[in-house]
Amino acid sequence: MIRLANSDDAAAIAAVHIRGWQAAYRGYFPDTFLDGLSVAERAERWGVWLADVARPTAVYETPAGIIGFASIGPSRDAGASAATGELLTIYVEPAAWRRGVGTALVSWATTAAPACGWTAMTLWTIEGNAGARAFYERCGWVRDGAAKLELFAGQMLAQVRYAWRSEPARLS
Repeated sequence: MIRLANSDDAAAIAAVHIRGWQAAYRGYFPDTFLDGLSVAERAERWGVWLADVARPTAVYETPAGIIGFASIGPSRDAGASAATGELLTIYVEPAAWRRGVGTALVSWATTAAPACGWTAMTLWTIEGNAGARAFYERCGWVRDGAAKLELFAGQMLAQVRYAWRSEPARLS
């Protein structure tokens, strides 16, 4: 079941977030960095993030607990219109990968976009992360040509942007 997250979910979201990072980003970041991530520290951050109503977060919850989450918000890109949102984060428990959880969370994000006033959304992903890129493409997102280099955790990462639109572009 997908539902909006609340402050009580911070620790569970933090745990999924860290396990997702540790599984998805080996080879992009040093093992010492990934192995040193703290659920308690990340839960504190999630407590703050979940209080931000401009950045709704949904969780995918099963009887066993939260196994995935996604956050959306206004685009952080310079020059983006107010009608553009961003898929800020999406992580799923590695044991639940390829079981429809991520697809359901992306669907939640694109369904929520119009209610937030967005007719388009973007997301940024690591250029070399072929698995993530293929996932976004299967969900209907299209690489739009934008790219950037960003320093994160001491690593320079090449990222590419994907876009989603609520209505297909009309040819005139």
